Amino acid sequence: MTTRPPQNTPTPPAFPNSYHHAHRAYEAVAGLLLAWEFVGISLQTAKTSTFPATLKNPEAAPVVLSILVVYFGVKCTVEWQQSDSTRRAHLASRVDFWMAHAIGIGSILLYSSQHLFTFQLAEVVRPQDAAGVLLAMLSGFAVSEIWRYVKEGQTDWLRLLLFVAAALVPLVAAVAGQQSGAVLAAPASGFAIGLAVGRALWFYRARKR
Repeated sequence: MTTRPPQNTPTPPAFPNSYHHAHRAYEAVAGLLLAWEFVGISLQTAKTSTFPATLKNPEAAPVVLSILVVYFGVKCTVEWQQSDSTRRAHLASRVDFWMAHAIGIGSILLYSSQHLFTFQLAEVVRPQDAAGVLLAMLSGFAVSEIWRYVKEGQTDWLRLLLFVAAALVPLVAAVAGQQSGAVLAAPASGFAIGLAVGRALWFYRARKR
């Protein structure tokens, strides 16, 4: 009996240029709106010699950016749906697509919440809180990977030890970075987000098998 040689899996077609253009424009406009609102950029109405134009309604700039974010978000989604299904099925493609939407939705939510409740997020969130959230997110993701290793009966003990270290070190650093008496809401929320992301990836891998 002869055996057939293994066939190489064909490489799926690349995304069309129209998708790349929409994706880049979406990220650029969403990133600009996010930076605009988080940093707190304010345009002046006075005419200057270097820029001889008068801005009559400078406060409308974030509104224009929000409209562009929605437009390019829809266009990016349309181009995504019209792309090759095998390319869209790749995990890296899905992560890139949904991260772009996360930035776009986050910029709209930041703009809406800051103008609705009249506060500036950069003045509320301390740098150590932001660092604590990121460290705790890494810890939560590592805990999810440890959970998956134990559940699936993995025997790669070196990788398991690395995940244990990645779970403990950032969590201890995040908690230690809080001031005495401070509420540990920032590390707790970051840990929950990291754990949820890890569980979502675990579920996605299970479905692909």
